[in-house]
Amino acid sequence: MRLKSALYCLFPATFFLLPGAGSATICGDAYYNHTINWPRTSDLYFTVAGAPASTCGDLYVSRNGSAYQKTAGWICTDGAGTATKGPWTYASQTGDETAYGYIDWGTCISPTVEHIWDVSNPTATISSSAPSNFYGSASDNTWGAGFDSSWTFCYGEYADVTSPTTTWWNGSGYSGTSQTLWTITCSGMPSHSISWSTTSAQRPALSDHQSGHHYVWTVWIWDGGHWGTASTSFWY
Repeated sequence: MRLKSALYCLFPATFFLLPGAGSATICGDAYYNHTINWPRTSDLYFTVAGAPASTCGDLYVSRNGSAYQKTAGWICTDGAGTATKGPWTYASQTGDETAYGYIDWGTCISPTVEHIWDVSNPTATISSSAPSNFYGSASDNTWGAGFDSSWTFCYGEYADVTSPTTTWWNGSGYSGTSQTLWTITCSGMPSHSISWSTTSAQRPALSDHQSGHHYVWTVWIWDGGHWGTASTSFWY
């Protein structure tokens, strides 16, 4: 499920009132090769098809809730009414951006399409007092992709960091010799603000801890391209 839906859907011979376009007919198609670009997503391209042939169209785009801005003659089609613009790279982006754009061909307009550059990390917060419980929340920038069950994952990590050797909870005790992440529960998706929690089966029991030992519990929230993490430390 996408967090933000397009401003309108494509219905032949339907009229819409959009900035710069007035009351115009929707024609052809317009799409990005990716709706969301994360760090490992390939370069971004924009394509129009079935548009007026051999015609240059004006781009109207709204970024992060701003008013629509016009770029005249931004894209020009070939004899088949097709054109592609790009590439745009993730490395060139300086912040999160949610954009809606369409092409005004003069006689008709393209469908409005959405694209998100997700640049910033989510923020995780621990609200509980370990080791009796482990829960909290997470948030993502308003103009990023946010959290969705299609791409969001939530994990808990439980380590005994008592010198000289760190060990991890393996389901029955702190005897694991390598980092182990346990799936925990995330709720409230799709959204830019979610809560996370653990059941007794997703975290160590009080009896798993030894007096005089130093422990660190960490939550890891994956937003599709970045980790948000928070830790709490305690002596038992």
